[in-house]
Amino acid sequence: QQQQQKQRSEQQAKPAAKGPPNGKSSAPLVVDITKDDEHDVLSPLYVQRLRGELEKLHVERMSAERDTKAREDGKLLKRLEDQQEMYRLKAEAPARPKLVITPEEEQRIKSILNGPSDVHLIVRFGIEMDRRSLCTLQGMTWLDDKIINFYFNLIKEHCDAGALPQNVHTFTSFFLESLSNGYMRVKRFTRKVEGTIFSKDLVLIPVHMGIHWCCGVVDMKRKRIEYYDSMGGKNPDFFATIRSYLVEEHKDKLKKPLDLSEWTNYAPGTQVPQQENGSDCGVFTCKFALFRAKGTDLTFSQDNMPYFRRRMVLEIVDAKLEL
Repeated sequence: QQQQQKQRSEQQAKPAAKGPPNGKSSAPLVVDITKDDEHDVLSPLYVQRLRGELEKLHVERMSAERDTKAREDGKLLKRLEDQQEMYRLKAEAPARPKLVITPEEEQRIKSILNGPSDVHLIVRFGIEMDRRSLCTLQGMTWLDDKIINFYFNLIKEHCDAGALPQNVHTFTSFFLESLSNGYMRVKRFTRKVEGTIFSKDLVLIPVHMGIHWCCGVVDMKRKRIEYYDSMGGKNPDFFATIRSYLVEEHKDKLKKPLDLSEWTNYAPGTQVPQQENGSDCGVFTCKFALFRAKGTDLTFSQDNMPYFRRRMVLEIVDAKLEL
């Protein structure tokens, strides 16, 4: 009896093991948001169920003063809230018009692209557009500089005619290459501009990165230099180059210094439409330029690229943009 009493006393003297409230496991919360057997991936119903589970566990952890785990749960809750907000906005967004090439247009596109490659199908803006260049709009082919330069000039022509709301000047793909050898190499590039480029709303600049096309924009009204890259690049050298050019051009054409202290750089990276292959950067670049000239949001995506390629064949041959 004395031995049993001693054992009971020792057990009572031991501190009670501390555990989670209600005897629940304190294992870290792991929620797999990549798949679900019952619901679609990240469907609104699945997100709602996850939020319910997380909120319950979040309250339990806060009451147990498990601060670190609670913060982790809070971050995941915020992600799910953002996901629900995305679904809400998508549901409320007006339906976009379906982009379609009619059978008659498709037949015409085929007839344009079939034939001798060296035949000039249209000569405009000092560019002899042959079938070889137009065929780069087929499939997954990289666009050549004739397509890019023609399309940028076509945007400017529509702006000049009042079909687009912005007053625009466009450079060719040779501008930045020439500028890399000093301002004097591009000094005469704007000699035919009515007024100066500083009287324009926008200056559109195709940027060729060797095997990749991007779109540069100078927004004179906003005092902002912009860089749109369908692969998420931000290219700080572009901003330095354009700032230097603007200073020299202002000094040469307006005979006074340009204060850039209020000017900003804008490189949205992956926040703009992104390509999902290694071939469509040229098409994205043309559409970045067009949508900026239209003054509208960049509401296109990779899914639209096959349509845009076919449509651009007709736009170039007819010298008329679909707006």
